[in-house]
Amino acid sequence: MHAESASERPILLCFNVASSHGDNLVASIAYPAGYSYHEPFRYRDEWIEPSLLAQASLFQHEDSFDRAAVICARFSTGGRLTADVLPLRSATITKVDALPDFTTFYFKLGPLFDFTDARGLSLTRFRADDAAARYLAFESPLNTLPSAVEETKETAAWVRLCDLLADSDLPLDPDLRKSCFVRLEKPLKSGSEQTEEIDASPLSGPLYGSALREGAYYRMRLFHRVPAVAGQDVTVTGRLDYESDSPDVEVGAKHERIDSHYQVHEVSIAAILPTDGAASVFVSWPTSTSGPPGRRIRVRIPVSVRPSVLYRLKRQWVWYLLLWVALLATSLTGASSASGPSTSTPAANNATASSPATNTPQGSGGAAPGIIRLITSGLATAALFVIQERVKK
Repeated sequence: MHAESASERPILLCFNVASSHGDNLVASIAYPAGYSYHEPFRYRDEWIEPSLLAQASLFQHEDSFDRAAVICARFSTGGRLTADVLPLRSATITKVDALPDFTTFYFKLGPLFDFTDARGLSLTRFRADDAAARYLAFESPLNTLPSAVEETKETAAWVRLCDLLADSDLPLDPDLRKSCFVRLEKPLKSGSEQTEEIDASPLSGPLYGSALREGAYYRMRLFHRVPAVAGQDVTVTGRLDYESDSPDVEVGAKHERIDSHYQVHEVSIAAILPTDGAASVFVSWPTSTSGPPGRRIRVRIPVSVRPSVLYRLKRQWVWYLLLWVALLATSLTGASSASGPSTSTPAANNATASSPATNTPQGSGGAAPGIIRLITSGLATAALFVIQERVKK
């Protein structure tokens, strides 16, 4: 546990599990830390604590916003919110957009809280006081928050949290309790890739995701679990779908079967060409895998492709270099032929002997055209490269 001063208490951004936003219980814990969430949280004014609502209009004018937050689940019975609040993971609010009657909070996800050794969710949830219980966005009333898990242990914390949600006494919809939970890991090439700001908008603020390198291939690992039926003789069926919204980023597989209670999946991602701004890799899966087809959850992995000088040198520039060398050789051959010895007739020799001597330098008439050809070939090669680059983009 770590202490928070009153002035630094994080904002609790909650969603009602019993509403149409209940899928956030599965989607919000699917991401690794460091990514912008695919769906900002929007609240009508009536769901925002008045003191926080008053601040929101001031937050809106800040281009760079950095305020600690906690993503929480709220529950309801009989159409009314209960006082139970379940903190799931930390977050950082990156932009606030306050409009008449509703406010939007954009945020990037932090690490999950450490559920690894939790015996039950009763020890990690708390009850909001009467003043905050009716709101979904309010400043934390707690002096302490659960400890965040280390990045290397996030998957273990996710596994335990999934099991606890499937077997808790919380008022969860039966279909949501039986959900297929999916966990994504960062696309990796060398094993040390980190998330960073890959795009920015004056309306939605900075976007955080994976910065890929042009010409590189990455592997992204995913896990799925259906804890509600684990260990039972229940058949599960479903499908993971992968999709990219940019031709500059390709996914190796479009679909993958879900046919067990828990499973590891792996998909390749190819960074083809540099992107203008951010692109997205989408992953979707069904909420229900052991009954009639239900809703599908769709999450977004923001990515961008950065230019790679080394890749272009190996795959493109080498051909322009060979072209330039060939043109250079042609130019030098032409210059050598122009300045070399020539055959002449006796009459021409006699005419030359009888004419006055001149001091014309040997070979100067052939060297100039060779240099001109050399310069022209270099300019043509450069122009060809620039034209091709513009056509590609």
